Formats: sequence, structure tokens, C-alpha cells
Amino acid sequence: MFCPECGTQNEEGARFCRECGAPLGREDVAAKDRARQEGGAENAQPTAEIPTQSSVNQPAPQQPAASQRPQAQQPAGAQPPAPQQPAPQQPAPQPPAPQQPVPQQASAPAKEYPKWMPIAAVATAVFAVIALIFTFLPSGGSTEPNGPAQGTNAPAPAPKLDDGSWTVLVYICGADLESEDAQASTNIEELATVDLPANANVVIETGGAKRWHTDGVDSDHIGRYVMKNGALTQVEQLEWASMGDESTLADFLAWGVRTYPAEHYMAVFWDDGGGPLVGVCIDERSEDGILLPEMRSAFESCGTKFDIVTFDSCVSATIETAQALQGCVDYLVASED
Repeated sequence: MFCPECGTQNEEGARFCRECGAPLGREDVAAKDRARQEGGAENAQPTAEIPTQSSVNQPAPQQPAASQRPQAQQPAGAQPPAPQQPAPQQPAPQPPAPQQPVPQQASAPAKEYPKWMPIAAVATAVFAVIALIFTFLPSGGSTEPNGPAQGTNAPAPAPKLDDGSWTVLVYICGADLESEDAQASTNIEELATVDLPANANVVIETGGAKRWHTDGVDSDHIGRYVMKNGALTQVEQLEWASMGDESTLADFLAWGVRTYPAEHYMAVFWDDGGGPLVGVCIDERSEDGILLPEMRSAFESCGTKFDIVTFDSCVSATIETAQALQGCVDYLVASED
């Protein structure tokens, strides 16, 4: 028995084609045979040619795809299995969208304060200390040995401010604090209001500023002055030199000790301060400052041990400052701010 659809020879009595699964009813096969013999209509659906006996031994036609083969014999009246639907194609993955950089918000600028504000506070405190020292110095007359000065309260036992004469050397590097805000000139005016005792010499050296607001102070020279009876009197004028140079400081200390000898000595540094790494007395014109090793060298070259060293500058009350001046001075007065 041959399949009317694909022409495959099947066993007698088979109900479905073993290749294509088409039904093999006798009536259907006979009907298709009669239609093929009569030629059929032109628009009739063509049927597969039934091979002759001589073609039985010919090789079988191309086998259909495995997906079209029946998997098992179907009972009579059952529908052939539906063809398998092709699996839907997965869409190709899209490349990730490039990330846009997040713009950085500009931070608000830090609030700046005038540089002279902390200097002014420190300067006021230092000159108050100086005024307090001279308050306890005797203005004349005899004093009791190891006792308090006449007419005053008993000060601290060291240093002995009531014994002998004093020379105070004030090293004023004006810098921009003077040229822009006249801070150095203001402090000189405050110092002039102090009632100095007769046995005290206050000697001032000025420089380091592009402009001075005090009459008689020249920014193109190093000036040396004596404060006496509330008046500033010039005693020497030198060629311009950087106040931030070690040699300028060493020359002033040696000259002051030599010119105004006394039993006690005090040194005052006035200007900006930046701590151990920056130093003090930064000259506005040369942009040079005195570092701690240079300061120690200047005191050692002077050859005289000072009783007190005062810093009217910021960030000077440090261990490094005290260590640098150890052996050169007895007492250190400075500000930590």
C-alpha cells in the first residue's frame, strides 16, 4: 500500500503513512487513484504519483525533517500532530548607555578675615605685658635687697624686675600690616603712652614695610629710635636691609646691647608669625622671614643672655620656639594663636 501523499510504501492494513503521517483509508486511496486516472481537473490539487512495482526497489525519496515525523501511531480519527512552532528569537542585547559625569558643585569660598585682626589682638596683649613690666620697675630711689619696690605690690620673684637697669629692644617688621592698616604705627603710639621708669631704655628698629604711617619713619631705610618721655627720637639710620635676614637681627641685638648696656635685657619681635615652619618677621619687600635656627644663631652671635623674649606675632608659643631659644633666654612670652 502506497501513501497517496508522499508515495511511500506502507504495510498492508496500515492506517497512517509511516513517513508523512497521512491517513491510508482504502476509500481515500481508491478515490485518489480514480482521480489520477481520469486526469483530474486542472485546478484540482495534485496528488503524489503511486510508484510502480519496478520502482519499489528504487531509493526512497528524501526524508522529511525529524520535526515533521510522527512520534507514534495515532488511533483512528485522531488529528495528526501540529507542526512545532519555531522558538521566538531573543532580541539582541543593547549596549549600556554611557554614564554622564556628575557635575561637581563648586564649594563656597571660605570666608576670609583681615590678616591684621589676630595681629592687633596679640599686639595689644604684648604691649600690655610690657606696660605691666614697667609698672613694677622702680622709677628711682633705693629698694630693699630681695624685697619689693617702694610703693608697689610684690611681683613674682623671677625675673628681678626691681633690681638694676633694663634695655628693651623692639624689632618691628611692619610688612603689609603697616603698609595697608598702620598696625605697627598704632602700637608705637600705644607704647608712647606708657610711663617708662628712668632706669629703662626702649630701643626700636623699624623696617620691612613698603609704606610707614608714622612721621619720620622711612620705608627705604632701616631706622633706629629711642622711646623717651612719650616721644620717638631717631638715633640712627641705615641702608635698607631685609628684616627677615638673620644678619639684620644679629646686628640690631649686638648694637643695642653695646650702645645701651644694662643689667637686664628684653627682646620683642613684632610682625606676622607662621609657626616653626614659616618663622616670624616676614619682610614685605624681600618676602623673607626669620626661621627659628636663624633666630638662635643671632642671639648666640650677640654673646649676651636675655632675661625675656616676647613674640608679638601669631603661632609663636610652641615647643619648637622654646627649644630653639633654650640657653639664650630665661623667659618666653608668646601667643599660641
